[in-house]
Amino acid sequence: MRPIGTAHAARTRSDTVMDMPTPLMLCAMQFESNIAIKRLGNRCVIRTIGVGKYCAKELGALAKEFGAGTNVILCGLAGGLSARAQLGQAYVASHVTAPNGVVIPAPWMPIGVNAPPPASQDLACVDTHTKALALPLFCADVLLADTQIKAQTARQFSCDMVDMESAYFARVCAQAGWRWLIIRGVSDDIDTQLPPGVFNFVNAAGAPRPMAIALHVATHPWEIPSLRHLGRMSTLAMNNACDIVERALTELPS
Repeated sequence: MRPIGTAHAARTRSDTVMDMPTPLMLCAMQFESNIAIKRLGNRCVIRTIGVGKYCAKELGALAKEFGAGTNVILCGLAGGLSARAQLGQAYVASHVTAPNGVVIPAPWMPIGVNAPPPASQDLACVDTHTKALALPLFCADVLLADTQIKAQTARQFSCDMVDMESAYFARVCAQAGWRWLIIRGVSDDIDTQLPPGVFNFVNAAGAPRPMAIALHVATHPWEIPSLRHLGRMSTLAMNNACDIVERALTELPS
């Protein structure tokens, strides 16, 4: 997806204070980790694992550092594949569908998280601000930027959200004996056509690429309004995801 880079780990002070089991929260991008650190402080260990398939190396290293039974939350942004995944809102992943179609159920759901409503139900009738919803999550090999491809993917895999790390994450969790949960905020919905250049705004380690961003803005000034909107929605979605994490941290399995 993006140029290969050295995996970067964003850490809180709790990295060095491990007297008691500490939840581990993983984010694909530094942008996500920065918000998580501000919101959650030292309530959990926060690491940046990188984007797409490149997260596998960092996940493997973490599996050696954190033993079986660790509670691990993958939290970050996702694209919306259906109208049920509303822009700026956050959801728990009810299950993960890998690129090959294999379905991996989530091992536990926080209290108060509801199963997704029937596809025919109008989401306007669902109070998503007070009730967390669980929606199916698809893990793609590439960034899905086109609205038609998003809709086609939703039909093919019966999923409402898409990311690029969840299948790798779930696989390592099973191997490491971790208890896991995935929480995703929707930064771009089914009607959002992502600018092609956003593909290169971060490197494989999840760190921003300022020069690439500046060059794209300079050569595509007409995209500035949509990029600003994407930035606002990404911040809102990540904060809403952190809201769900805060509730989940109070009831992690023992």
